[in-house]
Amino acid sequence: MTKTSIIIIHSLPDKKIKSLGNKALINIGTENVIDYQIGFCNKLAKNNEIIVIGAFESKKLQKYLNKKYPKVKYISHRLTEFTNIGLGLQYGVEYAMGDNLIIMNGNILIEQAAVSKIKQHIKQKHNFLITTRQSKSNVGFINHEDGTIANCFFDLPKPLYDLFYIDSIYRNTFSDMIHNRDFEKHYLFEIINESINTNITFRSVEIDSRNIHLIDNNETINKFIRKRKRYV
Repeated sequence: MTKTSIIIIHSLPDKKIKSLGNKALINIGTENVIDYQIGFCNKLAKNNEIIVIGAFESKKLQKYLNKKYPKVKYISHRLTEFTNIGLGLQYGVEYAMGDNLIIMNGNILIEQAAVSKIKQHIKQKHNFLITTRQSKSNVGFINHEDGTIANCFFDLPKPLYDLFYIDSIYRNTFSDMIHNRDFEKHYLFEIINESINTNITFRSVEIDSRNIHLIDNNETINKFIRKRKRYV
């Protein structure tokens, strides 16, 4: 059976909520952010390997995961003034054992309503990125005429979120690229661009903007908590 490695990157603090600690452990009602994300991963792929990457307040996150989720792999790395999310991705890919890869920034929460559509595209065996019609992201992309992604950058018209899928067909090519380059200072969208330059093609999967949330400030955290309370 095909196995999917899901890498959740919680390496960096968000400046606006740094005082709250590692965002993985921020309470969002009845659970913490990381609990919600692990639940999402288990709905997305039953035969999975979940890898959480940490750096900022690493020991607290490791203690929490070891106690509550002993089967989840936890990997920590150094944190310097130059460290970006790319370093966490490199560590995650190095330790991933799955046939396919799902890579996500720890500041994303995706609701149950979007799971079935994402699973459908996984079955189609092509690499993809997550987008919406209404933007909550300051990063976007443009397409080639055939619909594949041409380039990702700030303020491009179609919003891009830090969650993408690498199918087993491209797994080795992607892993080789990650291992042979220094991506410590890179954003995820820059790594996607480098992947495209290595002839790894991506398509976009559009989900309803109401079903994806960026947890990067107090306002977005409280908004998500209020929404959950309405459905309890």
